[in-house]
Amino acid sequence: MKKYTLLIALLALAAGGWWYGQNHHQAQGSETVQQWLNSFSQLTYQRYLNLAQSADALHSASETFCQNRSAQNLALTQDAWKTLSTHYARVEAISFGPLSSSGEANSSRKQRLKTWPAQGHNHKVERAIQQLISADNEITTDSLAQYPTQFQSLDALEYLLFGHAEKARTAQCFSGDDHTACDPQRSCQFLMASSANIANLLNRVEQEWRNEFGASLASAGQSGSLYLDQGTAVGDIINGLKSHLILLRNKKVRDPLNSGYDVADPKSLEAWRSQHSLKLLQTNIDSLSEIYSSPNQFGLKNVLLAGGFEAEAQQFEAALQHAKQQLKAMDTSSLRNQLSGQQPDKAAMTALYKAVFELSERYTLDVVQPLPIQNSFNEFDGD
Repeated sequence: MKKYTLLIALLALAAGGWWYGQNHHQAQGSETVQQWLNSFSQLTYQRYLNLAQSADALHSASETFCQNRSAQNLALTQDAWKTLSTHYARVEAISFGPLSSSGEANSSRKQRLKTWPAQGHNHKVERAIQQLISADNEITTDSLAQYPTQFQSLDALEYLLFGHAEKARTAQCFSGDDHTACDPQRSCQFLMASSANIANLLNRVEQEWRNEFGASLASAGQSGSLYLDQGTAVGDIINGLKSHLILLRNKKVRDPLNSGYDVADPKSLEAWRSQHSLKLLQTNIDSLSEIYSSPNQFGLKNVLLAGGFEAEAQQFEAALQHAKQQLKAMDTSSLRNQLSGQQPDKAAMTALYKAVFELSERYTLDVVQPLPIQNSFNEFDGD
């Protein structure tokens, strides 16, 4: 009987829901799930708050740099971009809520922040920024907001700040010493306008999570909530994590390996220009780990344990720890450098791919299957 506690105890709710049980167990199960929803909402709010604050910091650093285009201020702006990207990596697994809401220039907010790993991503970003810098119209927050996503994402700012192979040449570009590279005045117009738009967007996202989506998770099934029942709320979280693991496995790790070929594809790495790829991978896995099991939070692991799925909880946690160990063991030097050349060093990345593949498989077996969730379509399935 204990093995089916979760299915019996959790959510004997609305007809047509995807968790079923007996009414006399409903209160206990609902309390368990609601505790996790509350914890997840609080954890996510802190992540969105950090994201908004780091976006403000990038815009502030951009303004300071453009007032004094020194090498030191450029380095501070580059660091601010890396900090913002790292905080974004902590919310990537949340594929619902204000960051996925549509309606802004016919594109989802998430796409406006990250165009990677869209097909032809590198070429589209480079061409878009080059066209914008070489044009003669003034670049403002309002005018930039009308452009497609590749003109104003974090990826576009990465190209602007790290696009040249050597940091010295990037500094020369902004100082005006390298007139063949770009126009320093227009580059700064773009930098300030884009960073301002990103900061404005992420501050709205933080407010909407706090006032709407987070509040609805805490009141799932109650009048006024965006969620008719707890099961739908939990389904959004579980399916979001699954989608993120597939993206992590296929796009962030497998594609740069270019499996089946001797030569790797380092430009398929996320954030390859800034050489920030490994840090983002580590942050992605740490983020999943915190959602699953955190010393100071009621995590997904607690929900599995409450349902009697001790073996499944242990198996998934073991796979999670193995992936974290593989990342920790990797050389801290640039993944781009390791995968470059005619004889790339694929060993560490191959071991990581195997670990992440196992993690995604165990998630399906140990989390999704014990909790009979209706799988949602994923654009990265089968890629």
